[in-house]
Amino acid sequence: MFASIELIMNRNELQDQLIQQGKLMTYKELLQQLQQLTEEQLNQDVCLYNKWEDQFIQYDVDFTLADEECDVLDLDHPIIRF
Repeated sequence: MFASIELIMNRNELQDQLIQQGKLMTYKELLQQLQQLTEEQLNQDVCLYNKWEDQFIQYDVDFTLADEECDVLDLDHPIIRF
């Protein structure tokens, strides 16, 4: 017999925990990091790394804002989509 434990946490609780652990980055912090790059680095394609799947994503990446269809984020929340 297997026992399973189901942990249900709403998005705000999870976000609060991640903030406390220092795991979230604001767009302001991202901008500060980007401002440290050289001109050559800034001209390179955006590359995202998924550490859970050990996968680099460097294709079909764009920047958008959340619209009315998004029921998870506030309207106009910036999104890096891939």
